[in-house]
Amino acid sequence: MARITTLSLPRFRLRLVIFCITVILSVGVAFPGSCLKSSDGSRNKEYRSRSCASGWYLSSTGTEDKLRRVPSQPESLTVRGGDEPISGEKEVIRKYLESMGSTATSLDKFHIHGWRWHTRSLIRETGRLHTLASKTSLPNAILLQEATDYVVNFNLRGLHKVEADLFFPWMRKQLTSLPQSSEVSRAFSSVMTELENGRLTVSQLGKTIQRNADLAVDTRKPDQDRVAAIQTIADQSMELQECARSMMQLEDNYLVPAIAGLVPERDQRSFNNKVLRGLGLLDSRLHLVSMYEAVTQDENRLKEEELFQKAIPSVPQMMIPRWKRKLYVPKTYMFE
Repeated sequence: MARITTLSLPRFRLRLVIFCITVILSVGVAFPGSCLKSSDGSRNKEYRSRSCASGWYLSSTGTEDKLRRVPSQPESLTVRGGDEPISGEKEVIRKYLESMGSTATSLDKFHIHGWRWHTRSLIRETGRLHTLASKTSLPNAILLQEATDYVVNFNLRGLHKVEADLFFPWMRKQLTSLPQSSEVSRAFSSVMTELENGRLTVSQLGKTIQRNADLAVDTRKPDQDRVAAIQTIADQSMELQECARSMMQLEDNYLVPAIAGLVPERDQRSFNNKVLRGLGLLDSRLHLVSMYEAVTQDENRLKEEELFQKAIPSVPQMMIPRWKRKLYVPKTYMFE
């Protein structure tokens, strides 16, 4: 009997690991990312863009990055909170959500929280990248390149893969085909376009940050160019963070309550399963730790932690400290 128990133990452990990873993916909290790097070490022209969701994004041409305009939104009509303009379309959505009785409890009826937490983790990590770049000198440039590889080629790339291939098309379909109101459908379409423009801006910022990180460690280049590349990373990572935060506010204010109120919970879970089929298994552990770190530092920490505890089964939660030590810290130690 002892022999049978001993032989069965590895198989039990394997099944436990598979179970842990599966339940993580089942709540949609992991997104795959690759570690491909740009071979272009050229320096990119420094710039300051306008609001990320207003329609400006980078178009790379040669060694310079030029701003290109995509269709923008109409002029703002009112102001909420004294600092954020509300366009006509957003006012239409706001009134529509009010008529539905949408409240803060909509988070409890929204079941794709992995997307929200991944966005928050990107905001946190780009902020830490900005801080690191701001104090990096040439002898330590390799650490900045490693940090950029994690933030851009893992965190950002993983988020955008799911958004571009699955999540944004699904949201647009759900929110722009409302039979009872063509005006509301057009309003949601406008907001989705704004959000997609923001994603393009973030994506291009990530590419230029990566190119500058590669330049910063290229000892064949003049020191002044390498120093300028480090400064560009500091500037553009802060801009990327601001853009991602603007997108998060747009999502939280209009799209999350809309999905929670319009899409049945079973359909949300069904879509989550569709996302699951396109995800990898190994990266999920690292993403989960990054999301947990962001959740614990969120402005609405108590609510987000409550949602996290409800959405993530107890076994993966118990594994987070180990995965942080074994997987997350080796990728992010330079931030500490």
